[in-house]
Amino acid sequence: KAQEISGSLTTEAGFLFTPQTDATENTRDIFPEGLPPSYVFVATLRLQSPTNKQKFDLWRILSKEGIVQASVTIDGKQQSVFFTTTSLANEIQTVTFKDGKLQELFDEDWHQLKLRILEMEVTCFLDDVHIQSSHLEQVIPIFINGKTQLAKHVKRETTVPIEIQKLRLYCDPQQSDRETACEIPSVDDERCPPDRMAPKADCTCPAGPPGLQGSPGRKGDKAEPGKPGKSGMNGAPGRPGKQGVPGTPGSQGTQGQPGLPGSPGEPGPKGDTGENGERGFPGTEGPSGPKGPEGPTGRQGIPGIFGKKGNKGEKGIPGPPGSYGPLGEPGI
Repeated sequence: KAQEISGSLTTEAGFLFTPQTDATENTRDIFPEGLPPSYVFVATLRLQSPTNKQKFDLWRILSKEGIVQASVTIDGKQQSVFFTTTSLANEIQTVTFKDGKLQELFDEDWHQLKLRILEMEVTCFLDDVHIQSSHLEQVIPIFINGKTQLAKHVKRETTVPIEIQKLRLYCDPQQSDRETACEIPSVDDERCPPDRMAPKADCTCPAGPPGLQGSPGRKGDKAEPGKPGKSGMNGAPGRPGKQGVPGTPGSQGTQGQPGLPGSPGEPGPKGDTGENGERGFPGTEGPSGPKGPEGPTGRQGIPGIFGKKGNKGEKGIPGPPGSYGPLGEPGI
């Protein structure tokens, strides 16, 4: 999963974690009975740029829902270390270790980070030097149906670039006293072997200026003729040639087959007016024409014959009173 590299000593090997590395395991497979009430967490690591300026979880145990139940978090910006575990009172509790001695953890060299966790206390060590102790509330067991991960960004699944030589968890808290930091060359401990040797650092010096131009070399010996080369590629098409001289007329060909009937031609122009023809035969009587306008009054006709005597008419209505008659003559 990780690339093997040189460790803090010539006798030690480390492992390079890259963003493509995924150190994730089921918690049930690593801690089938959960975390013990007391244990020791030890990690030998090297934080190089830009990881030494980032915040990430060096180690964490997540529940099935992705909630942190235990973790060791390193914050490069604050140059501090956080320890998170469960809590009977608040479900989760976090302890912060921030001390000037912790600054060495971020100097891009190998260091050993150790946390001793007891039932009511957690203590931080760097290269076997005591940093700080803090009180812990009563913890509760963790759920083992989640996963355990290394070197992950906080609240993310991506891996941070980091070099890890050792990462262990001891169930016996007394192991903290037996665990030395002799793998760190700068640690001065009488328990460390005298023949410790740090590996040679890889040269990362910048390139120097270009050197002077050398003198021309002597003329080389005449070489033997080489083997024939491969056939060249087809050339590009040439330019079109000039138009040739007209050829002699050919002999007359045989008569061809009759062509298909042509399409009807367009109508011709209107012809001149013809001469009057001979008088035709009388036509049949046509239908009655419309009634003409009323003619002038004719002359009085001759008297007609007397008609028959008519029937007696009905009595007429009385006529209006007549006018007064002339005055009568005086009486005798």
